[in-house]
Parts: sequence; structure tokens; C-alpha cells
Amino acid sequence: MPEGYRPEILVFRFLLFSGVFFWVSFLLSKKTTEALSFGSRWLEWRPLPHDLTFRMVLAFFTGFVLQQIFGLLLFTLQLVDQLPIGMIILLPMVFFQGLMTFVLYAHLHRTGLNPLEVLGMEEPFRVGDQIWGVVGFCMCLPVVALFSKLTEWLYITFQWELETQPILEMVSHVDGWMNWLSMFLLVGFIGPLLEEVVFRGFLHTWLHQKLGLMPGLLLQAVLFSLIHSHTASLLPLFSLAVLLGLVYIYTRRLMACVWIHALYNTMTLIVTFFFAGGEMAT
Repeated sequence: MPEGYRPEILVFRFLLFSGVFFWVSFLLSKKTTEALSFGSRWLEWRPLPHDLTFRMVLAFFTGFVLQQIFGLLLFTLQLVDQLPIGMIILLPMVFFQGLMTFVLYAHLHRTGLNPLEVLGMEEPFRVGDQIWGVVGFCMCLPVVALFSKLTEWLYITFQWELETQPILEMVSHVDGWMNWLSMFLLVGFIGPLLEEVVFRGFLHTWLHQKLGLMPGLLLQAVLFSLIHSHTASLLPLFSLAVLLGLVYIYTRRLMACVWIHALYNTMTLIVTFFFAGGEMAT
């Protein structure tokens, strides 16, 4: 069968063209301007405790340092092949995103606010959020593909060495259905959930309130891409974070962003797995 007619290629093209269609509809709709304007005012109003910034920054640096120490110990003591893959992924999340999420949740709760309502996370399985997850995932494909091609061109032009993202490198070494289950659960849902609370739920909101719509949107995307510490992923992750920021402003629902992020991570794992030619060994 010709490559152009392979089922996975056809599915990808369908999703890609769907994403272009959704982008055109999004940009040309009068409702978009009104929703973004309303969402921008909502972010400016959205309550945050007055002392939260200092504590979140402290939690950020504390978590980042703990995460780096864990990574250093992991490779220094050669524990990568000895610890379960789930633990290797979970502990850095707990140290960094988990700590910041706990600080944010505790502060909102202490002030008498319902954290889930403030963030737009009540009714986490709301159908509208899941629909946005599918639509947003399709929208991210053409943008991420464009920036991926640009990154590829830069690496070829300047003859830079392309390094695989560490977590994706682990995929080729995963075996056993329990390890695969933990990988998809942690990377495909828990990771996106915690990252969205930190980056869109707190950081984007705070930057928006301090700097305004566009500076806040772009700066949170820059920080989101930088924190992943992988040069080749900077531009694709930047474009993904811009889309997630726009969706948060448009919908005022953090769960919509969580579903987009979760679907993006899950599909990345699936594509990486099949590209590496792996097998879910038992």
C-alpha cells in the first residue's frame, strides 16, 4: 500500500486539516473577540491571595532544586535501570509541579475560596471541556508541526546535534503492561493536570494581571517551553503553550486546557512508541 494511503497517515492528515479549519473558524468568528475580551477581564479579576506570589516563587525554586537533585542522584547512582519507570516520572512531578499545586490550592482554600471554582476545574469530566480537548488538540497540530519543521531546518542549517528528550528516550526501554500503564497515567494525565494548574492556573493569571494580555500570554509560553529543558522542543512547546493560554482565556476553564494537554502528551507517547518500534512486553 502506498505511504499516502496508510491509515495512520490519513488520520493525521484529517486531524491536521481539522485543526486548520478550527483555527480559521476561531480567528474569523466575532464570538472569539468577545470571548477573549471577557476572558481577559475575568483573568484580571480572578482572585489570588496577596502573599501568594512570594510563596509560589519560593515553591518554584525549591521544587526546581529538588527536581534537579533527584535527577543528579538518579544518574550519578545509576538508578535509572533499577527504579520503576513510574517512580522516575512521578517523583520529579511531586517535587516541582506537585509542590506548587499544593501551595496554590492551600492558599485559595485558606482564604475561603473554592480552588476548583476559581481555576475552572469543578466538574472535571464536563463534556464541553472534553470537546475543547479534541478541538484544541487538532488546533495544536498544524502549529506544532510548523514549528517542528522550523526547528528541524535550524538544526540542519547550523549542524546542531539533535538530542532526544529524556522522557521520550525512556519509552524505547519500557516493557511490561504495568510500566506502560503508569507511563500513560502519569505523562498522559497527572503531569498535564499539575502543569496546567501551575502554568495556566497561576503563572499565566499572575503575568496577565501584571503585564496585560499579550505579554502575559507570550511570557508564560516562554517559561513553559524553557522549563522542559530540551532545546529541540522549545518552539513546538512555545506554540502549544500559546494555544493553551488562549483556550484558558476563551473558555475560563482550566479543565479544557488539561484535556488538550493530556491528549497531546498521550498521542506523543503513542507516536514515539510506534516510531521506536517498541512492543508492550509482558
